[in-house]
Amino acid sequence: MKTLNAFALLFVLTALPVSAELGPNGTGVVNGYLIGPEVDITGANLSDADLRRANFYVSNINGADLTNATLSDALIAFAHFEGTNLQGSDFTGAWAMSRLSSSTLLLLRDYGKSSKEMFSGAS
Repeated sequence: MKTLNAFALLFVLTALPVSAELGPNGTGVVNGYLIGPEVDITGANLSDADLRRANFYVSNINGADLTNATLSDALIAFAHFEGTNLQGSDFTGAWAMSRLSSSTLLLLRDYGKSSKEMFSGAS
């Protein structure tokens, strides 16, 4: 019986989606990655993640996959996005001054635009 319970628990843990809600201060764990100011999530897979109100102040997000992620009302000031896939992501209400590459600085202030409209040159 104990073996059956262990297998049932293992199945439930592996079948459930790995995500979480961010706290009111914009920090927490999403898809196994710590989200908050001054974090390094280089190469993280956060595609389709709900990152509303996330606090990425001075964070390293280089090479991450944020495809179709929701970053509305996020604080991404001084975050680094070099090589990050931002296709389909939503930055409505986000506030930032961030580096997309060594030569491109992004200044964004709630223009209600999607990543497709804002990051036409980014991957």
